[in-house]
Amino acid sequence: MISLALCVALSTILIAGAGVHLLLVGDRVRLNIVELLCFAWLFGTGSLSILLWAGGFFFHGAALQVVVTTSLLALGLLGWRKARRRLVVLYFPELNNTTRLLGLILAVEMMLIVLYSLGTPLQLDGSLNWEIKARFAFLNDGVMPASYFGQPTQADSHPEYPLFIPMVQLWLYLWLGAAHQVWAKLIFPIYGATGAALLALYGARLSQRRWAGLLAAALAFLVPRLAGGWGGVTGGYPDFALAVLYLACISNLIFYLKTNCDDYFRIYAAGLALLPWLKRDGLILWAVALLCGIAVIKPGRKWLGFLPGPVILVLWQLYLRSVGATPPHDFIPVTFATFISHLDRARFIWHALVTNLLDLRQWSIFWLLVAVAFAYQTWRARDKSSLVIFSALVLPIVLYSSTYLFSSWPDYRVHIHSSLSRLLIHVALLGWLVVAWASKGLAPQPRRSKTPSRPAISFAEATYWKSNC
Repeated sequence: MISLALCVALSTILIAGAGVHLLLVGDRVRLNIVELLCFAWLFGTGSLSILLWAGGFFFHGAALQVVVTTSLLALGLLGWRKARRRLVVLYFPELNNTTRLLGLILAVEMMLIVLYSLGTPLQLDGSLNWEIKARFAFLNDGVMPASYFGQPTQADSHPEYPLFIPMVQLWLYLWLGAAHQVWAKLIFPIYGATGAALLALYGARLSQRRWAGLLAAALAFLVPRLAGGWGGVTGGYPDFALAVLYLACISNLIFYLKTNCDDYFRIYAAGLALLPWLKRDGLILWAVALLCGIAVIKPGRKWLGFLPGPVILVLWQLYLRSVGATPPHDFIPVTFATFISHLDRARFIWHALVTNLLDLRQWSIFWLLVAVAFAYQTWRARDKSSLVIFSALVLPIVLYSSTYLFSSWPDYRVHIHSSLSRLLIHVALLGWLVVAWASKGLAPQPRRSKTPSRPAISFAEATYWKSNC
């Protein structure tokens, strides 16, 4: 029964997410099946979390579950009908012996991550800050109790954090009929597999070499900080999920620059809207991705695509005020006077950042590899795409580090040591994308021969928008 309930819960998420993705694409497109599944999970979990939270204002218990299930299936049906009407074609990318081997290695890594994740408990914040919300809602007929947000005893569980991940965990609990924490951990390896698949696809698309994307995805999970530890894919934190969504958002903005295809922009805008809803730190990533989009997109009707994110933010803040939520306590108000008085912290913050980036036990040589790859790629192709990915990589790190100037912890150095390395995970997948992209200039060109042979894949072939863009 547990297996059946899990399958139903996960299937409704994927059906809704696939429907949303199909609604975002245009006419007569060739849609990569793997990419469709990735966005089925990203958009499905996003849609589910919003529907569960909003539906809790009107329904509870079995009625809430039925209404949300019906809504998820309706999204899938709408997307499927549009795909049939607009002649969307699904395809699976061709693989050779090398890419099959790399794909097999990646699949084994994902299996090991699933087994390890299910065999270990949720880590500290994964249980006390995130899963606790799902458990409260489950014990209250699927609705977050308003009393939770204002209780001083719950201040350490951060009531102000968004409900994206807790609502997904709650969905599994509702179908299982019990709060099984072990099965709640299953969603995090799925985000890991989603991130690996998107990294492989987008790395291949930018480098025009499928092996480059698959190799980057396989190497990514050999970095200790990404595979395990606080914030890693097995820890039960939303940091890796945020990294996956940020990768999808920035990558589609880059593809829009290269092709001027509106479909890419719509997916970028949809991902942009979910960033601040996934995690409070996502507000910084949302601001950076928004600035990148504004900088390269001409003013016009497309700017309406930037509105859903602020709408979700405003509604969430209004809700927190209406229930009297305990305000955040990790940081003091940002003022110019505070900035000047705490400027002496900058030296230690800079030292801690460099130490984290060079920590071989956590990151191996990853950040050195990213720096070399980015320098080479920038020298090789000086264009808007390089500027976007540079800003998307560097600005979040600078902004995250700067927030410690306003830390309210008695010892701000403890605050830095406890969270800075975890925050770097948010841009790590984007760093691996740069590594894969840089391999385009290093890969040998195919030898010319008298007999026609299949060339390395072009950007148009690697992308699924070939037919209409």
